[in-house]
Amino acid sequence: MLRNLTHGGIPNRYVAVPADVTSPLLRKLIPADPIWLRHFLAMEEDVLHPLSLYSEVMRPSPSPHSKDWATLAASAYDSWLRIWLELPEPLHRLTKEVSGQQPVSGKGGTSGYDLLGPDGARHTELYHADLREKDLETLTRLLHLVHARVNGSVRDELSDTLAAMAADLVSPADAAVASPASYVESFDQALRVLLLPAPLALLDVIPFDVSAGTTVILDAQQEEALLAFPTQVSVAVTH
Repeated sequence: MLRNLTHGGIPNRYVAVPADVTSPLLRKLIPADPIWLRHFLAMEEDVLHPLSLYSEVMRPSPSPHSKDWATLAASAYDSWLRIWLELPEPLHRLTKEVSGQQPVSGKGGTSGYDLLGPDGARHTELYHADLREKDLETLTRLLHLVHARVNGSVRDELSDTLAAMAADLVSPADAAVASPASYVESFDQALRVLLLPAPLALLDVIPFDVSAGTTVILDAQQEEALLAFPTQVSVAVTH
């Protein structure tokens, strides 16, 4: 659970789950974007964690159908955690700022390096992360399964569970605007960024293990690729 993760305590059952090493590694560039990080954290807090509780704690004797989605939900939770662990330390520190666990640092303080254009303009930092293709596929499968229930095309035990989850996640004052769709949309927005292919022009110029105080200066072609990539990210986190 993120509540434990961000305080340094990781549940043992998740620590023990290894990655599928036969699944290809995909090199991604993850932006140090607080909006995206909020969506990424919401994947766990609003969907994966409560779905895990409903499937494992509140339903000790699941039906054969619920076992299917419960198994997928557990696998997706493991996939999310492995992705979380692959995020570099600067993004973990920014996560603590986003979640209010530590004060917001000064400009560039959390990210640890400066990403500049040829004219010296500062850009949102990007970080390398090697993610397993199977983990991204598992999260995508869960999203499709949940989305079919949210949009009303499928009505079953899972759709009832999602509605109950949404009701539990908000205070009575916010109940009028709460819906499973709002949580699934955030999940979708976070996943879209993870699925974006990394611009080839940037993979080599941005160091894999960038150290604090480093300045990376892009040439005009690299800056053009960078400007196109945050546009894709912006679309992913706002639609």
